[in-house]
Amino acid sequence: MIFTLWASLALLVLCGTLYGLSRTRVRLLSGFYSPLGLSLCIFFFLIACLVQGLVRQSPESFDADWASRAGLRSFKDSIFMLSTLLLLLVCTGMRAMDDFSRKGRWRQGSLAAGIFLSLLSLLMGSYALERYPVALWKGMPQWRTEIPGSPGKVKEFPFAMQLEDFQIDYHEPTLYVVDTRTGLPLPEKRPQGLKVDPGRVQDYKQGKGPAQEKEICQWRIRVLDYLPKAWIREQGLSYECFASDEEGWSVAVKVETLSLKDSSRRQEWICSGSILQIPLFIRFDSVTALGMGKPQAKDYRATLKFLLMENGGHARMAEVSPNHPAKAGAYRIYLKSYKESHGFWDPYVRFELVKDPWEPVSFAGLALVLASLMALALKKQPRSHPLR
Repeated sequence: MIFTLWASLALLVLCGTLYGLSRTRVRLLSGFYSPLGLSLCIFFFLIACLVQGLVRQSPESFDADWASRAGLRSFKDSIFMLSTLLLLLVCTGMRAMDDFSRKGRWRQGSLAAGIFLSLLSLLMGSYALERYPVALWKGMPQWRTEIPGSPGKVKEFPFAMQLEDFQIDYHEPTLYVVDTRTGLPLPEKRPQGLKVDPGRVQDYKQGKGPAQEKEICQWRIRVLDYLPKAWIREQGLSYECFASDEEGWSVAVKVETLSLKDSSRRQEWICSGSILQIPLFIRFDSVTALGMGKPQAKDYRATLKFLLMENGGHARMAEVSPNHPAKAGAYRIYLKSYKESHGFWDPYVRFELVKDPWEPVSFAGLALVLASLMALALKKQPRSHPLR
């Protein structure tokens, strides 16, 4: 943060020095903040943004390809991007100084100053941004984490976090007939699956409609029951599933299979399984079986409990989802991911704490741009006299 403040001060001094030279000794410098000069700077900056957008960004990658060597994998390493942004910053700053020095051009000067602040926060914020990965277990408070890239160094936060709850919403399961030797769904060239429709299953159980069914290969598969949250219970030589929302649940579907070869019928449960439960499937013969595809997460969210130490131990709750971070002090807490290997139960959830000290400057620049645009739109135009 100290480095970015000194760099911003040096940039302001550079803008002021160049502007002073353009008004006194080196008149040629005035072309940099002329409309043509600004247009060229904006053009080259947009070209740089387009190139960066087309190249895959991986700031922490060490790929030895041409894009990495050219600095195109990271915004902070791209010489072309940084040079065009610095040039645009200098030209915009000089333009703002020129407009403020002229009578009646404070609106244009405010617009240029707002753009300057927005671009400055974009550049300096990329270097001053702090990111800290944090892994939380349910019921265990955490207030510190290891600093990335600095083994042995620990960052302590002014608050403690505790994971209270973590929920995952999954898409409806799909049943497949698979080749047990390869694990691939059948038929090989055009795999088919039966996606469970909870509405149709409920109507069938209430006698309002036929059961959902589909023919795959040489079997007719009919869905008899569907439990989005189930536990497995052993019943003699078979397994039964019952509804339960305890941690570790899995999706279960009761199906009836009819062989189109010998008309044999079977009714059994199919279960996706989790880290706490075994998966269930129906084996038809030595090479084919009916099972459930890997569950696909539709949405996931976590409930965090914060203990703000700087406010006298005040505690509050907040819900975090991938696109809706929580805020605690100067940090934003983002929900990153979870262990998919744990299936429907995961006590270990990963978060990322982000601190951007230049965020207020960015908002101030955007507010100044909007205010100046409104002032320009409301400015009274001088009356023009018609030609006589």
